[in-house]
Amino acid sequence: MVTIITLKKQFMQLFNTDILQKMAKRTGFVQRNRAVLPELLVPSQVSALSKGNCHAIADLHRQFNAMCLTENDNVAYKPFHNQLRKAAFADFMKQLVQLAIAQFARQ
Repeated sequence: MVTIITLKKQFMQLFNTDILQKMAKRTGFVQRNRAVLPELLVPSQVSALSKGNCHAIADLHRQFNAMCLTENDNVAYKPFHNQLRKAAFADFMKQLVQLAIAQFARQ
């Protein structure tokens, strides 16, 4: 039986900043830190996609900016879109999903 504590621990490991940074660099998604950091992007993507009404990149962009701490942290649409259209972004997300499946399959 999976407990809430176990799930929380697994999610904290999955969304760990160091793990996300290393994975993003290894896949080539991040070469230098910009405003769209993996540790900010991944939770915003999960949040946007889990709502069930995400139909466009603009929806992902709105969610990303909604999760920013201040207005100064907001990212314009074009730089956000440029990050998501990278081939390495697909590789990064694929590895993240594989990690999540492996992590949750252990239970």
